[in-house]
Amino acid sequence: MRNRTLGRRLKNLSKRRSKESSRMNDFLPLLIHLPPLTLKLGIAFLRFKRKVRKASKIFKKELKESGLAKYHAKELALEFEEFASVRKFLNVRSLISNLSK
Repeated sequence: MRNRTLGRRLKNLSKRRSKESSRMNDFLPLLIHLPPLTLKLGIAFLRFKRKVRKASKIFKKELKESGLAKYHAKELALEFEEFASVRKFLNVRSLISNLSK
């Protein structure tokens, strides 16, 4: 009887180890691909922000040239930059999804 329980314990232990190694094998490709993906997304984000800043400056310049006061042009340009904010976009999306539930 004692040998049977010992055998069962060993089988259960080997099953647990195989499950753990399977989980690690599933997780390993993610760890390999994560740093390049993070780098690519970071570069894309910085490019996006640079383009928004540049477009905001052009927008402000055009507003000034069309005769709008400097203060108002600056405020509108800031609003334009905030419109392209990823953080605000994600907050609005989460707010909308929470309201729909």
